[in-house]
Amino acid sequence: MFIRMIWRCNLPSFEEIEELETEKANPKTLEIDTMDSLAIAKLMNTRSLENVEDDWGGGAQEIVKNEISYKDVVVGISASGRTPFVMGALEKAKQLGAFTGSVSNVRNAKLSSMVDTSIEVITGPEVVTGSTRLKAGTAQKIVLNMLSTISMIKLGKVYKNLMVDLTPINEKLVIRAVSIVSSATGVSKKKAEEILEMASMRPKVAIVMALTNSSVKEAEELLGKSGGSVRKAIMKI
Repeated sequence: MFIRMIWRCNLPSFEEIEELETEKANPKTLEIDTMDSLAIAKLMNTRSLENVEDDWGGGAQEIVKNEISYKDVVVGISASGRTPFVMGALEKAKQLGAFTGSVSNVRNAKLSSMVDTSIEVITGPEVVTGSTRLKAGTAQKIVLNMLSTISMIKLGKVYKNLMVDLTPINEKLVIRAVSIVSSATGVSKKKAEEILEMASMRPKVAIVMALTNSSVKEAEELLGKSGGSVRKAIMKI
């Protein structure tokens, strides 16, 4: 089953916008739908949007607009654990059957009582009062890194400790793909490059080909029957 993971959060800082844009455009990473947070945040350059976080209905509308269903996971992020926009989004997502989670930075957060699974990272008062982009934001980033990495592993995008589902679209990534295939299979880098080219530059297909001595078509079929997991695919031989 295909599952989208939706982060629903307060408006990010400009530094966070740049980081999110890089992450979203990077083919090496798990595809995460950031919905309209980036577009909204960019508007902060021209007009104030601080009142958006108080819009409970606005959060619910975002969920409806993005056609959230039982196939989705929606994670609400709020340092205070009580942001109306996030709460509205989570309430609507739950009504639509999505699995819901929350990340907050206070004990017994209101968000925690609304979701299926809650994570409370207690960071205490900020060094600069009210600047939750400091301790709270840093702690949230660590948690989200963990969630996205676990998701990548569960979706079969990782084999051993290697990101095997990257798309080598430039020279640097081609070199990395060759190194990944070589490390995963034990073949030389020259051989790994040959297999990778046969596999149309798809590392997962190349790895299965090398480990099972199979053709491109056979490797594709093995992966198809294994939900895209290299580990499961090679166990079928």
